[in-house]
Amino acid sequence: FQLRAEAGLVSLANGRLVGETLHDDGTRTTEWRLDSRCPSYLTCFVVGDLVSFKDESLGELPIEYFATRERTPEDLQRSFGRTGEMLTWLQGKLGLEFPYPKYFQFALPGFGGAMENISLVSWDDVFVMDERMATELTWLVDQVNIHEMAHSYFGDLIVCRDFAHAWLKESWATYIEMCWLEHKRGREEADYDFYACSQLYIEEADSRYIRPLVTREFNSSWQMYDRHLYPGGAARLHTLRKELGDETFWRGVRAYVSKYASKLVETDDFRKEMEAASGRSLGRFFDQWLHSPGYPSFKVTFAHDVEQGVGNFTIEQTQENKEKGVPLFEVHVELGWTTAEGTFTRRVHLEHAKEQFSFKMVKPTMVRFDPNATVLHKLEFDPGEEALTAQLEASDVVGRIHAAQMLIKTGKSKNIKRVRDAYEQESFWGVKVEIAGALGGAQTQSALTALCALVGSESDPMVMGSVFKAAGRYRDPNIALALEQRLNDPLPYRAQMSALESLGLQRESAPLERLQAAARVDGFGGHAQSGALRGLGETRQQAAIQTLVESLRYGATSNRARPAAATGLGTLAKSVRRSERERIIEVLIDHLRDPDERVAAACAAALASADAGSSIEALEGYGNGLSHQQQVAVEGLIARIRSAAKPQDAATQKQVEELSAKVRRLGEQIEELEAKLSLGK
Repeated sequence: FQLRAEAGLVSLANGRLVGETLHDDGTRTTEWRLDSRCPSYLTCFVVGDLVSFKDESLGELPIEYFATRERTPEDLQRSFGRTGEMLTWLQGKLGLEFPYPKYFQFALPGFGGAMENISLVSWDDVFVMDERMATELTWLVDQVNIHEMAHSYFGDLIVCRDFAHAWLKESWATYIEMCWLEHKRGREEADYDFYACSQLYIEEADSRYIRPLVTREFNSSWQMYDRHLYPGGAARLHTLRKELGDETFWRGVRAYVSKYASKLVETDDFRKEMEAASGRSLGRFFDQWLHSPGYPSFKVTFAHDVEQGVGNFTIEQTQENKEKGVPLFEVHVELGWTTAEGTFTRRVHLEHAKEQFSFKMVKPTMVRFDPNATVLHKLEFDPGEEALTAQLEASDVVGRIHAAQMLIKTGKSKNIKRVRDAYEQESFWGVKVEIAGALGGAQTQSALTALCALVGSESDPMVMGSVFKAAGRYRDPNIALALEQRLNDPLPYRAQMSALESLGLQRESAPLERLQAAARVDGFGGHAQSGALRGLGETRQQAAIQTLVESLRYGATSNRARPAAATGLGTLAKSVRRSERERIIEVLIDHLRDPDERVAAACAAALASADAGSSIEALEGYGNGLSHQQQVAVEGLIARIRSAAKPQDAATQKQVEELSAKVRRLGEQIEELEAKLSLGK
């Protein structure tokens, strides 16, 4: 690469700097050379007026970070300062020195994520943190950092032969995130990441579609980049690791990385290396987990025979679907139980639709399925309220999450109190996040009361946003009051965002003036402002339209927040008078030509959200100007509009919400009456 620009500007490209030439006209030519092979999509250069932070080199490998002058060198160090430690760990884990001559990262506005360009990783500068943001975002920034770094091996150095095998780079980069957490933060973090990956994948598989990870059936290669590929593939790699054992798994991985460095690969290449390391045939494992759609779904029941002193597990696989090609899975999984004598596990082999296992034991206080989080699966298992209550104190995070969710699901006040008490004693942030989500979904008065208390008391920046978001699933004056009171505190930016959005979800009783005021404040990263703009869209108040329209206008506010104004308008269009709805649709259509592509894309999505049939022609024109992969996404939006049912009348929606609140209160009253009758007996 030869880059000629003003001498005062920073010029960067792939590879190493081999020369600089100053010219009489005040410009400078920098020459960068990359000696290794490079897929075309990983080429990159940047020229600009940038600040930088030069980190400590790793041997002879220079490490440096860059951003626009909106940021400071201290911000860059705060955001990316763990890079050297990650590189050291990754080289050791994979058994191969970093294969490129430098590790530079730059962050600019509007990049929409991060990209693993060889030796020059690009970021959206929304990830560059000041001190306040670091309290809630450092965990995520580190995960993205190690993900892109992992691509230096999986994707950059070892290149997928075609998109059918894209899991060999994206699933691997996502799984390296989990392994880094295990190394840096411990077992709880890794187990929670495995749980989160599993749930994200299962949600997509259950609600949208299932597909094999390895497939050539797609309209655009971009469609492969879904939850199946990222978290779904990572969870499968974890399942393979636990099946083979750590020593065997990593020995096979290191052999794969060494053998296929600077080469093209297919899935079978990875399988063969793992077979060589393990001495086992893995054909069936790869057939069911990589080449077939779906995942195992287990229904488990347990009964203890006091006379025989035996515990009986019955395990059913419920996912088999021959029409869709979903198989019965062959897996090894642990069954666990705790008694006064201690905690015990037994590893069992599953491959049939229904199987039974019996073990000698005294009556257990806790009974578990896959207690060490080794297999991707969905679980239906209710061992009873007594066992679940004991499980709230299990040593593993997945066990505590499952117990809390099951107890909350009963809707009983006593069980929600048990979970609320466990929340107060809980030390791990991820369990608190999942409890908050379960309380939000419970839709009972006791769950609402518990959430109100948590809104007021939670102080962990990693948890606050999830608590505020869960509170938004209720429309209640106490929730609104609790959220408003917390917004008087100096909250982290993303927590503010969630609180403002949940305030908007209070609908007609939302504090409109407060939301409008927050929507006009161009704060750090645009997070709080975006929450206010989306919140305004949720209010269903006609008076919110003008603020949203003004905020969408080019130049009116930060481009980081303007997409949220489009989202707010798309939401609001479904609940206002016809004349105002038509006005909103016209504004969104006009902004399909916005100079900022993120705003234009948000307007396209907002038109689909509004079921705006009159926008189809404009959307078709917008899509024609995009790349093929983006066109496919716009075609999906158009198909969604065409297939949409008639939007529900706003008044009907309001009646449904009011009825839900009445049912919630009535359920609480019935439960209290039953408790009194029980005491009377």
